[in-house]
Amino acid sequence: MNRSRRFFFLLTILVGLCYIFTFRDFQYYLSTGDHGRDLYCAQKTLEGKLPFRDYSWLYGPLMPYYYSLFFKIFGVSVLSANLGVHLLVFLTGVVVFFICAEFISLPLSFIAPLWYWAFRDTEFFHTYNHNGALLAILICLLCAVKYIKKQKNKYIFIACGFSFAAMLIRLNIGASTLLAFFLSIIIADFIRQHPSRGKKALCYLLLSCAVSAGCFFIYYYLLQGLPSYVISQCLPYAKEMRADTTNDFFQILKHFGDLLQNYFLINWNTALLTISILVSLIRCLFYMIDYEEEKRGRDTLFILLSTFFIFIIFTLHEYLGSATPSRHIWLRPLVIITILFLYHFAEKRGPKTIFTPTIKASLVILLVSIGILQWGIYLRIAKSYKTPHHFLQAGKIYITNDKDWIETANKAVDYINKNVPKNDKLFTLPMDTLYNFLTQRDQPTRQLAFLLTMRIPEEQERRVIDDIENNNVNWVLISNRAHSTDPAIGHLGITHQILLYRYIKDNFETVATYGPWEKDPGWITGHAVKILKRK
Repeated sequence: MNRSRRFFFLLTILVGLCYIFTFRDFQYYLSTGDHGRDLYCAQKTLEGKLPFRDYSWLYGPLMPYYYSLFFKIFGVSVLSANLGVHLLVFLTGVVVFFICAEFISLPLSFIAPLWYWAFRDTEFFHTYNHNGALLAILICLLCAVKYIKKQKNKYIFIACGFSFAAMLIRLNIGASTLLAFFLSIIIADFIRQHPSRGKKALCYLLLSCAVSAGCFFIYYYLLQGLPSYVISQCLPYAKEMRADTTNDFFQILKHFGDLLQNYFLINWNTALLTISILVSLIRCLFYMIDYEEEKRGRDTLFILLSTFFIFIIFTLHEYLGSATPSRHIWLRPLVIITILFLYHFAEKRGPKTIFTPTIKASLVILLVSIGILQWGIYLRIAKSYKTPHHFLQAGKIYITNDKDWIETANKAVDYINKNVPKNDKLFTLPMDTLYNFLTQRDQPTRQLAFLLTMRIPEEQERRVIDDIENNNVNWVLISNRAHSTDPAIGHLGITHQILLYRYIKDNFETVATYGPWEKDPGWITGHAVKILKRK
């Protein structure tokens, strides 16, 4: 690593550490369901429980182990999990720097992670799980660009390892990353007429099979012996178990058009950026078809653009199949890398009379300033919520949930801690394991979520009731999401879990209510709970 590269690398590290320090005790949203599930499952993993077998889990089995390590080191709290997320975000930015430093100027390579940290917004706002998979995707992209540049086989094996890890975080994301990587390097081998390209393609196929087989055996080990309906809940890829916005092709196209508009045409600033991107892209296309240019340079440009495009398309597959807004979040660092690559090419191949050293320096200063200003906006937002009214005492963290939500959560946790014996189990539903986590009271059942989309059959309901009886459960917490109007959640006792609801109604009585119970709840709004005790 030369002196200039070392300087920008250390500058990237410094900025990343500032990011972690700034947001270490702040989390945008905290839900009793999604975040509660992630936290509780990591805690159970720390205690030696297995994903799928000992608790219901709908992602890959790797991340509960990752967060359990943070609980081991820093203590069991929301703050510890938040530190785990920010370490992944920090590493993602560092990998973005290394990707860009392979082919573009070092100042732009520094701007890429700066922009990622500045513009990531709430990113995966609904779960702690996905940041690990995003990091794995970008490491595989780094291996792809290093292979394109150096053609060393070690990068293939590294990419296989991180694709394997991604499959253990989110199965479909890992599989798409593995396919994107191998497709990219196959194109590179064929464009460059590698003498062993046919044999190498066969080796890639065998490696893909080996990675997939290893992944299959881990999932098989964890899922073996479980009923078919439990397996379908743990691997919720069936249409009826996904919360898709739409499956209509033309509606998906419309939503995709809206997405592009929000990315690139939402105001005059982004419109100008879009124009510059299109000009750079056109310049790239003309360069690739200009046979007077050096062939290796044209081939490398085509291979790199193909690689970026392939990773973007494969990473976007969830969104393209559902138009669900949260499923395009994976794109942000890939889009930033591609934009800065196009800008670098335009700058490098553009007229020297336009791209003078002064103009180049001014543009770098402008891009850095945009990142810093955006970071300042998020810093002010975080600071405005660091007040006693937005502090979740049991979680040791500041959140943006409304004051009523936080008051309800704090009061419910306080009541449970004072009235429910420490060794007693607490049955929470329909999906409120955050209270199990915050109060350190175990859920008596393996099943943690009782939503309509879980498609819980009567046989499973009876098993849950047996678990409640066998564990001598005397306490139940039920949130007002039990009577949600959201069709994916359903109305407990009417649309689903009729038997379980009747059992609770017949055997338990309400002893405390917190929050606006009659209000139609949202994901983190209008939150209310009832605490019930056995009659």
